[in-house]
Amino acid sequence: MDRKQYLGDITSARALLPRESRLIAELLLQKPTSALWNSEVAKNNILQKKSSESSIRIANLLRKRVETLGEEFLQSLAGADDQLLRQLLMVASMIRSPVLEDFMKTVLLDAVRQYQKVLDKTKWLEFYEGRSRNITGLSELTEKTVNLAGNNLFTILSDAGYLNSGRSKKLQTVYLLPETRQWLVKLNRSEWISLMECKV
Repeated sequence: MDRKQYLGDITSARALLPRESRLIAELLLQKPTSALWNSEVAKNNILQKKSSESSIRIANLLRKRVETLGEEFLQSLAGADDQLLRQLLMVASMIRSPVLEDFMKTVLLDAVRQYQKVLDKTKWLEFYEGRSRNITGLSELTEKTVNLAGNNLFTILSDAGYLNSGRSKKLQTVYLLPETRQWLVKLNRSEWISLMECKV
């Protein structure tokens, strides 16, 4: 696995973006032509962003995150309540960006095992330095990009409920909904059930 595959969209995805993801799922369910996609995203600004460029960038990012998981998954996103939506988006993000799974499996679980109350930011840098020795191209990232990836990762963990906020980084317990568990089985990721509940 190289750097691009490992990081996925973690350097450009600053959050799970549940509201925007639901809108993108609803749009994808219409099987939009390029013209309809561009019209809804750029012209009609369904994501309600300040510029068409920002709308296009975020829409394309979210499309890549969820579209490959299939129409049934998109239907689940479109109809989910907030808690389920966030859990399903976390699953999609972990698939898109394997670094999330890896960080949770090592750093997050280790913090839970040690009964830590806060996930220190330095843990990301230690984790990154360790992985950069084995993953092709990872060591070539600039310091700014490394810090950005770490900040995005913590924000995503916060959005999914593992941290009370991306700033304070206090650890919280997450309980998976039955629908999330069912989706993990469907996606051949049943081993993530205990991981996503941080069971040690």
